[in-house]
Amino acid sequence: MLTDVKHQDQAIPFLRSLVEDRFTDPLLLVGEEGVGRRFSALQAIKEVCCRLDRKSECPCAGCYQVDRGCHPDLLTITGSDDKKIKVDTLRDMLDLAWESPTVARNRFILIDGVDKMSVEDSANVLLKVLEEPPPLARFILLAETLSSVLPTVRSRCGKISYKPLPDGFVVSVLKRFFEDLDNVSIYSRMGEGSVGRSLSYMGAGRMALRNRVLEVLQLALKGDLPSVFSTIDAMGQDLPLALRFIGQLLHDLLMVAVTPDRMINLDRLESVRNLRSDRKDLSEWWVKLSKGLREVVERHRRSPIILSFHVKAVFAETFTSV
Repeated sequence: MLTDVKHQDQAIPFLRSLVEDRFTDPLLLVGEEGVGRRFSALQAIKEVCCRLDRKSECPCAGCYQVDRGCHPDLLTITGSDDKKIKVDTLRDMLDLAWESPTVARNRFILIDGVDKMSVEDSANVLLKVLEEPPPLARFILLAETLSSVLPTVRSRCGKISYKPLPDGFVVSVLKRFFEDLDNVSIYSRMGEGSVGRSLSYMGAGRMALRNRVLEVLQLALKGDLPSVFSTIDAMGQDLPLALRFIGQLLHDLLMVAVTPDRMINLDRLESVRNLRSDRKDLSEWWVKLSKGLREVVERHRRSPIILSFHVKAVFAETFTSV
């Protein structure tokens, strides 16, 4: 239920209006994965589908079905492994949106990854339905970045921005699953306000990848570009996550000399300190690397590119003269 949604106060009034049927336009929930977008949407849908008193952990059939994704009036679609929503899958689901609800007041269509649609296919199929939506259908769209959503889709939605969750809250959730409090604190910071991301890092043991990323920066500082390139190539599908970890380590390079307690990778304090130098131009290299990698990540978000090639090019441009 909506009372279970924490630290996303801006979303509650919109979702409450959806529950009370005072807001019928599509809702666009924008924020990074793991900050509560999908959870809060499902809690609102549960309140509409609940057959008892709309309290937490309600045992009724409606709440049970929503929790397990099998409610007849809840249609969900999520981007596949390649993060693209297939146009045929989307079209089939939108055809079902025109059918009358089975047991609930409305039929809910939850689309997770609307920012991953291409203008040429899936986004245009969705746009046609949003222009003249079925009267009893309610659309909830999830996106990580607003700028990646088709402007004509954005203009037809009520937009809700989700903030990163407080570190203390993320820690409290992680402590339910893991006993090592030192690692809990580090993984919480690595998740950058996302419970889902922090849990996925802990479950997959992502410290090893973070350590490899640190080695890449150490090798780059030595001017050993061949080893940098081979390490980047070996990361394979983990490279997008490795780029996030590089960004966090570059953040720590700024924090370590001023407020080391605000570092993300607190367990590698000395290693980060060793990446610093009295050489004035070194800080310029780190800034140049950060800027270049941000541009590559943004380019990769917009269109398919050979990510490893562009990352290596940024390292080469930054550290050839080291």
